[in-house]
Amino acid sequence: MPSRTAATEERRARRRAEFLDAADAAIREAGPAVTMADVAAAAGVTKPVLYRFISDKGDLAGALADRYVQRLQDILDVEPTEESDPRGMLDRTITAYLAFIESEPEIYEFLVQRAPVESPDVIEHLSRFTHRLAGKVTDVVTAELDRFGRSTAGAEAFAHGMIGMVQAAGDWWLARRSEGEQMSRDQLSRHLVRVLWTGLAGLPPADPETT
Repeated sequence: MPSRTAATEERRARRRAEFLDAADAAIREAGPAVTMADVAAAAGVTKPVLYRFISDKGDLAGALADRYVQRLQDILDVEPTEESDPRGMLDRTITAYLAFIESEPEIYEFLVQRAPVESPDVIEHLSRFTHRLAGKVTDVVTAELDRFGRSTAGAEAFAHGMIGMVQAAGDWWLARRSEGEQMSRDQLSRHLVRVLWTGLAGLPPADPETT
């Protein structure tokens, strides 16, 4: 049988998860500048009760960032297969990312704007996620360039640049949509895939001394 301490910790973890669920709801309602009072109200408790499980805004921001990064990672973490079409994979990845930020704009803004201010550790967490994603994109880009006899020397730099471009375009898109801009998610994805793929196609042939 589990010890009393283990049972207590399990109940505490479960209660903390419930408060994080309440924080999700509060962020969707109040936006990225959510307060601890907003979270407590969403959970139906007083702030002193909330502080027993979430110590401060930094703790809240760090815990939510862990949750959101994992959610985004699960969405984008599709392993390529031998039958995978690289351009199709790029399209699906970009579309999945845009779908996430479109469906959860307040949570996305909290993750990239508010959470790093409240908890500096979030910056490192986001950086690790970006580097991990860039590694996967690098593998796809390298294989595709190699298949067409193009130089792979800049594959890793291209991968990081692609991620930065998609994130910046996504931020622009969210802002314009809030102002009434009507470009659809699929339209933006097609634009991004077209320019990224055309850019790779325009690279020079591989040089045996630099590839």
